Amino acid sequence: MKYNRNQAKALTNAKELELYDMARPPRLNKLTVKELKNLVKRSRTLRDKLTDVKRSQVRAKQAGAKARGAAPADRSKEKAELFAEVHEVFVARLAKVEAAEAKAKEKEKAAAKKAAPKKPLASASKGRGTGSRAGVGKIPSGRSDKATFASKAAAHPEVDENQSPQAAARLEDPTAKVEGARIARSGITRQRGHLSGVNKRRQGKRDSK
Repeated sequence: MKYNRNQAKALTNAKELELYDMARPPRLNKLTVKELKNLVKRSRTLRDKLTDVKRSQVRAKQAGAKARGAAPADRSKEKAELFAEVHEVFVARLAKVEAAEAKAKEKEKAAAKKAAPKKPLASASKGRGTGSRAGVGKIPSGRSDKATFASKAAAHPEVDENQSPQAAARLEDPTAKVEGARIARSGITRQRGHLSGVNKRRQGKRDSK
């Protein structure tokens, strides 16, 4: 800056000198974005105040001397210049820090995107899904077609060896046919029918009483 610390100390009070010190390294390099924004506001307010004071002094001196172009007091002019420079330092530092932070965020975002796992290809996932569904709904049979055909062939000697298992399965079961003939010869069916009629007549007599 144009003014060194000794010159700034001669022009400022304690609070103003502290603001000046904040605009110099190493303290300047340690300020956060939030702190810099606050210092930009403070330095702007002080700069505008000192500029107004300088203008007032110029007008007062011109009115007293009744002459235009009178120079302002040197102290007010130097102090206004000092804090205009301090304000510019804070503004420049804030812009630099914000740019660095934005760049760091972009770099982190790019690294995270690069490290993210890639999604599997649609064709590969589709192939795996088809394979997993290949056996769904198919219940294993406890008895093979060959075993069924063998049992039918044993019950039906007329079954052709070259006949399909489906055709052999449709043949009539001789065991059931023989059992039906035996019952018919014994008369059990008729007897059961007679007994059924007797029971119905007895029940009807009871109901009439």
